[in-house]
Amino acid sequence: MAERHYTPEELQAILARALEKQAKRAGQDDLSHAQLLETAQEVGLSPAEIEAAVGEVDRQRSHNQIMAQLQRQQRQGLRGHFAAYITVNLGLWGVDLATAGMGVNQQAGWHWIVAAAWGIGLAMHAWRTFNADPQSLSRAAARWQEKRARKLQQQQMQRAIEGAVTDAVTTGADALSRLLDPERQRERDVRRRERDRRP
Repeated sequence: MAERHYTPEELQAILARALEKQAKRAGQDDLSHAQLLETAQEVGLSPAEIEAAVGEVDRQRSHNQIMAQLQRQQRQGLRGHFAAYITVNLGLWGVDLATAGMGVNQQAGWHWIVAAAWGIGLAMHAWRTFNADPQSLSRAAARWQEKRARKLQQQQMQRAIEGAVTDAVTTGADALSRLLDPERQRERDVRRRERDRRP
């Protein structure tokens, strides 16, 4: 009898089911990182392979979260666009009716031209929002991730510079204080040494 072979999808489903059963037997809903490594070694996978796979899963999860956040932002933008469309067009309709009633406006109904032209733009915005190309959304998520990483790096650099400046100012102020008033500085040093000697 020929040995049975499994597709990658079947292998993934089998391992997932086995891990789920093991977690249930242990009375847990999930596995810790240490338990994952231990289980993987039992299956014959090296810790390095597992760590690489965990890194890929974490990156994919982060990427998916960013894509979901971008989709939420796009929908919020569409809602804001729709609210502005309704508000402005109601205002224009009111102006159109008021000016036509006063005889100032001979071409009553011009607000429909604005509503129709803007409505086309709103419809295109809705189409782009709800029929977003997954690849373009993925590229936008990658750009957003890079932008966030650059911003984080800039913040860290700014904190490091601020810390260095604060240290330099403090050190300079101490040195200046010693130069200007050596007697007071000696008294402070004596008090500091006495405090350090106390148990």
